[in-house]
Amino acid sequence: MNCIEIKDLCFSYEDGEKALNNISMVFKKGKTTALLGGNGAGKSTLFLNINGVLKPEKGKLFIEGKQLKYNKKDLLEIRKKVGIVFQDPENQLFSASVRKDISFGVMNQGLSNEEIKKRLEFVIKKTRIESIVNKPTHSLSYGQKKRVAIAGVLIMNPSVIILDEPTAGLDPCGVNEILSLMNEIKDTMGITIIISTHDIDLVPLYCDDVFVMNKGSIVFEGTPEELFLKPELLREHSLRLPRIAHLMSILYNKDHINVNKNAATISQARKSIKELFECGENDE
Repeated sequence: MNCIEIKDLCFSYEDGEKALNNISMVFKKGKTTALLGGNGAGKSTLFLNINGVLKPEKGKLFIEGKQLKYNKKDLLEIRKKVGIVFQDPENQLFSASVRKDISFGVMNQGLSNEEIKKRLEFVIKKTRIESIVNKPTHSLSYGQKKRVAIAGVLIMNPSVIILDEPTAGLDPCGVNEILSLMNEIKDTMGITIIISTHDIDLVPLYCDDVFVMNKGSIVFEGTPEELFLKPELLREHSLRLPRIAHLMSILYNKDHINVNKNAATISQARKSIKELFECGENDE
């Protein structure tokens, strides 16, 4: 089942700049999709159209099979279903305490206190922020603020979570923690994850599908494996191969070592190199 379907979406800013040009794409339910492209490619504009903050001038947007009409009723429903975690959590956290910040979004939904408490306890545990839930938000580390921002989206029971540059500003440990958390949320809750990123190395590790955007148009759609077979397309759009894939490509093409040149992760590369040694041993 498709969670989001976009058909011929167009959007222009007031100055006439064309930001989205007949965009058509599908985001599969329960999958993680990467959205790649340089600055100005249209990724953030697309997200704001999906979330209903911006209204397209043309085209159709379907969320779980229902066309978004951009009226008040539909917009309220869509903003429950499609949550955005911004690149800078400072733009998302505004309450004095963590607990208040997380629960803010559901306070005006007409939910009972019991339901709010139930949801709050669930997302606190799910995002593993029990130790900071009573702290003031200004005292948190950058990585902790990212988790609180995710919890504030998760409490709305969304079908889709969009993460804009989720690894920006994080150290390597923080990157792994945030992406592992989102992977767990996807696998255990069936939530569709969309990630906009410049960090190409995370794509083969965490993403099922990939779109590449350039100047408001889709220039590639497919799997990470299919994308990494097109290094020239990556270079053309200010992207690169993952470092492991680049190494394996050099070993195969320049050093004439018969490794799997399409391996893009450490585990894939390790498997290929082990197979190479095992073949050598068998030849002896």
